[in-house]
Amino acid sequence: LISVASRNLAPNLWDDAYNVFNNWKQLLNQDIDGLIIATPPHTHAKILEEAIKAGIPAIVEKPLTLNLKESIKLRDLSVTCDVPVLMGHTQLFQPAVEKIQNIVDSTNLPEYILSEGMGMGPKRKNLDILWDWAPHDLSLILSIMDSFPKSVYVLEHKNYVSTFLEFENSTKATIHNSNISPQKKRALTVYCDNKILYFNEYKNPQLTSHEVAQDLTQKIKTIPLHSKKPLTNLVEYFANGIGGGDRQRFGLELACRCIEVIEAGQASLMKDQHIHFTK
Repeated sequence: LISVASRNLAPNLWDDAYNVFNNWKQLLNQDIDGLIIATPPHTHAKILEEAIKAGIPAIVEKPLTLNLKESIKLRDLSVTCDVPVLMGHTQLFQPAVEKIQNIVDSTNLPEYILSEGMGMGPKRKNLDILWDWAPHDLSLILSIMDSFPKSVYVLEHKNYVSTFLEFENSTKATIHNSNISPQKKRALTVYCDNKILYFNEYKNPQLTSHEVAQDLTQKIKTIPLHSKKPLTNLVEYFANGIGGGDRQRFGLELACRCIEVIEAGQASLMKDQHIHFTK
């Protein structure tokens, strides 16, 4: 870390070891190898566009932007300018999720996926629950399925939002999000033919595989995980990638797909109906 830009940087974050600016544009004039954009979502498009044009690789927090048109523009600009961008879908760098993706493949797709993210706050200004919380869950589900849903339906009740997805192969997925839940939860449950994979980040964080017999007796197996935090994994992957290492997980295609689903989810919520995607 050599430079930070913030309009209201907390005093305890000041450090003589790096430069501190009050305008993000000043960062782009520094001799930097990469940029982390952790600002309000409505600012992402402008900052990322300028970084790409300046040839500076970046990590950008979710959601990429607040509309699909802007997101597609950034995706295409990144490709045209050959500037690598890594989306901050932190949960994809969760060791448990990486294990699940190794277990689930095109020959063993899940029958059902349940993704839950909730807690007591934060409530972000000008950002509703669907935009603030669902990108993480959508990135998990779309990545595991490696396909786009054929429909989405969203329900909301007192700061609880449920998103229902259906895929072409008949797999269904449900997302539960809330910012007023007394229970802090980030959990993923994947139902396959012969087993259930379960992970809860905040309660006994381990990945378990459950083989359930017809009499409901279970054979439970704990799958070993490495202990690194997902954010650490993401930042290390970014640094390695811009230094000449693997870049397979760079790119903004998945981010655009998540935003397309969220926009359709908003329409579903307003119209109280299923929204079907055209192929």
